[in-house]
Amino acid sequence: MFPWFSFLTYAVITAVTPGPNNMMSMTQAGRLGIRRSFSFNLGIWTGFTVVMALCTALESTLHAILPVIRVLMLFVGAG
Repeated sequence: MFPWFSFLTYAVITAVTPGPNNMMSMTQAGRLGIRRSFSFNLGIWTGFTVVMALCTALESTLHAILPVIRVLMLFVGAG
């Protein structure tokens, strides 16, 4: 079973901590206003969702195909 709690915790923390997407979103909203920057923010959200879904699918596939490297993947991911 996939550890959904761990994944969702990571996704939420990654989404709300200051990073390049958050900084660009704030800059766009400051320059254009919230309504005019909505499409930009929607693009950031869509891109983030796609990246998280692809990472989840790849990790799940690797875990299913190669259970031997599970410990290695845990250490590399933590690093």
